[in-house]
Amino acid sequence: MGTQSAWKDADVVKKYVENRRASFPYSIDQILVMLKLLHYNEKRISSFIDLGTGDGILAQLILQQYKEAYAYLLDFSQPMLDEAKKKMVKHKDNMQIINGDLSSPDWQKQIFKTLDEKVDAVVSGYTIHHLTHERKFELYSEIYSRLSDNGMFINLEHVSSRSPWGEMLADEAFIDSGQAYEAKLGGKRTREEIAEEFHNRPDKKDNILLSGETQVDWLRIIGFKRVDIYFKSNDLAVFAGTKL
Repeated sequence: MGTQSAWKDADVVKKYVENRRASFPYSIDQILVMLKLLHYNEKRISSFIDLGTGDGILAQLILQQYKEAYAYLLDFSQPMLDEAKKKMVKHKDNMQIINGDLSSPDWQKQIFKTLDEKVDAVVSGYTIHHLTHERKFELYSEIYSRLSDNGMFINLEHVSSRSPWGEMLADEAFIDSGQAYEAKLGGKRTREEIAEEFHNRPDKKDNILLSGETQVDWLRIIGFKRVDIYFKSNDLAVFAGTKL
């Protein structure tokens, strides 16, 4: 995630928060999977980190379920953090908003005071795919080291398709979902216009996609248990693992 990323552009962030994020295919299903994983892990969550928090939607929903928890919301995009601050005003006493970049291990220094400090869960939504593959693996190792016993890592992620045909199907799913959302809002754009915007979106160049299968294999190598892809539709996935 470099300094020239589209996600530091306030206009890109505004359009994403107001329209594109809500039009993701199966977005509610992915969030429900995340909440169910946390629930069935049977771990009392006193603290958690939302890496690449965006507008704070994941942290907000977790705090609604775990009202006594403390959340660390980290993102490298100040426009995104400004949106999170507005969304999370009801939870301001239970959270800290941090401007930090996951492309370096230094993100840990902005949250943890000592090497021994841990959290009970780490979640991330559509963020880690912006990192190089080497850095992805390093970050997963850092997350593992910062989880308490039975703590869980959950990643809602954009992964690579296994073939050009699969990539085409994934793109069409996004366009179909965008068209449905447009109609719901009473918009007048055609499917062709929505498709053109999708294929030419300014943040597309930030994507460094990797298969979900490769990433869950990495989690197993690092030491995570109960590792699986718990949801997948085309190139959208929810995968997770627990530090037992």
